[in-house]
Amino acid sequence: MTRKLAILVMVLVLAATSAFLYYYSRGDGNDASSGFGLSFGGRRTFDERKSLAVTGVDLIDVSSITAQVTVNYGDVEEITAHFWGEASLVSGFPVPALSVEVIGRTAKIEVEPRNILGFRMGFSNLKLDVVLPYSYSSDLKVESVSGGIVLGDFTGGSVDIDDVSGRLELGDMDLSGSLSVNLISGSIDAGRVTAADSLSAKTVSGAIEFEEIWSEAYMKLGTVSGSVKVAVGQDRGFRVSASSVSGGVTCDVPVRIESSTSKRLVGTAGDGGSSLDIETVSGSIRIGTI
Repeated sequence: MTRKLAILVMVLVLAATSAFLYYYSRGDGNDASSGFGLSFGGRRTFDERKSLAVTGVDLIDVSSITAQVTVNYGDVEEITAHFWGEASLVSGFPVPALSVEVIGRTAKIEVEPRNILGFRMGFSNLKLDVVLPYSYSSDLKVESVSGGIVLGDFTGGSVDIDDVSGRLELGDMDLSGSLSVNLISGSIDAGRVTAADSLSAKTVSGAIEFEEIWSEAYMKLGTVSGSVKVAVGQDRGFRVSASSVSGGVTCDVPVRIESSTSKRLVGTAGDGGSSLDIETVSGSIRIGTI
């Protein structure tokens, strides 16, 4: 019985292997290379440009899987998108392409198609560059799965950023709405950021640094593994609560202290009109002043 079972297992393994080889050796109708060639390092070059009218748009929604996303202002009259670079594709998966459309008042820019089952690229240096007209001052949303995000100086409404794996770089931002940043694996490096509404920046694995930070409502920063470094203007009033499990907390801002240890600080600066909440498990916290 044991021998029959072993033979059955071998047959199943051989069948599965044969099916795998057949599946991944099929040619891709959009590429002259064979599936084996693509699976073992064959590279394809991408270079697509598309544009959208900005009139009537109050949200720009940018999303990508593996491409690094860069969003900047530029001397353009329309929203422009450039998807380019090289990738080693796995045969059997759809070839990624740039898709742009306006739905209602939302301009959607995507590197399609999305694949929720796993990545289809053995190598990728793909990039998605989006350029906005200087006249655009509404909301922005950027999402990435496996690629960094670079957002230049931005003046507008609210900004919402989600990234699974990649570094986030933010320029100077002046927002009439809110800033919401959620990363899983990646650091956050930002310039001078002010938001009339809430300001939230979180990452699981990575450091957080803001050259200057301010929100009239509240500011909440958090990381599990990484340090946090921010600066706040001397004339700002806020209540601060900063704590680290395995790192020190330092604050250069004059604070009326309610409780303080080397790893935790609670107090009030100025009139305490806003709030600054910082938490990290593994890393130090430094609150500087401008």
